Amino acid sequence: MTIRHGLWMVLLTACLLAACSRGTNDGSVDHGKLLLVAQNNRFGFIDETGKERIPLTFDQATDFSEGLAAVLVNASWGYIDFRGKTIVAPRFQAAQFFSQGLAGVAEGNKWGFIDTKGAYVIPPQYDAVLPFSEGLAAVRKSGAWGYVDSSGAQVVPPRFESAFLFRDGRAMVRSGGKFGFIDKSGATVVPARYAAVADGYFSEGLAGVRTATGRWGFIDGNGRFVVPDIFTAVSPFSEGLAAYRVGEKVGFVNREGKQVILPRFDGARIFAEGLVPVKSGKFWGFADGKGKLVVPATYTEVGLFRNGTAPVLSGHKWGFIDRGGKMVVKPQYQDAGMPADEQLLLHLLENKTAGRDKKP
Repeated sequence: MTIRHGLWMVLLTACLLAACSRGTNDGSVDHGKLLLVAQNNRFGFIDETGKERIPLTFDQATDFSEGLAAVLVNASWGYIDFRGKTIVAPRFQAAQFFSQGLAGVAEGNKWGFIDTKGAYVIPPQYDAVLPFSEGLAAVRKSGAWGYVDSSGAQVVPPRFESAFLFRDGRAMVRSGGKFGFIDKSGATVVPARYAAVADGYFSEGLAGVRTATGRWGFIDGNGRFVVPDIFTAVSPFSEGLAAYRVGEKVGFVNREGKQVILPRFDGARIFAEGLVPVKSGKFWGFADGKGKLVVPATYTEVGLFRNGTAPVLSGHKWGFIDRGGKMVVKPQYQDAGMPADEQLLLHLLENKTAGRDKKP
């Protein structure tokens, strides 16, 4: 099971809002820059120079979030710090990333939430949970989803077929087979009338939705269309731009609906640190906000930039490049991790669909 195709599906959701920790340890290593890698089915962490910082000894591992990373040891999950020291001993069936000081964990086939010392704040009682976002976490009990606060108090009673994270004060929910949005009191702000929502959340105040026409556009937090439904597929907004597909090609639109980068790519993802993965033919590279190809499309697969580096697949091995396209860690790894939020947002446009009803 690889990081990209196994572990992240097990964890399902990681925190969209809580960025990975950025502090520095007493060895002057920014643990926000520790890079998750795998070799021979063993997981560990290197720094941006390629030096091994935490040995590749774990059966699985996640990226760091709020100073801790989840690791799998002998079929049980626990947490380590950026030195590789065990902070929460492995004892859980499953574990999520820390978000807003809490992490969802499973014991006895039930989910609860622990703090960074491993103590339960919300005891295991739920069939499924999502990470905390904007002070609330979606939880499922008896087949229905609702929301609780960080003390475990019920804020939105379970009544939805599915639920998602809060972003910009809105959370996507499904009712009657359709998607809409609620606010943090549970009040409906956008009725459940859409077949799909681009990655299931608001970003920069807008959400991509697919209407009955089968086309995609963008609505604001009150459900009003800001960008009309004229696209075949869209991504969420990031750094002021969203990818869209018209016909066979992908371009980028701004929040006013202006086509800033005309359709010419075969696929695209979201912007991070001023650059966006774009696909030309069968290969991936990176473009800037004007659509200029900054890193040539020569890679089989790529991730997003974070702290100045991005994972790239060259041949059958993963390495890391800097923003200029220079290889800073030569391709040598079986797999290379991506941050939690990136994995959750990773809906590819090259398969001509986006949203939560279909997986590309």
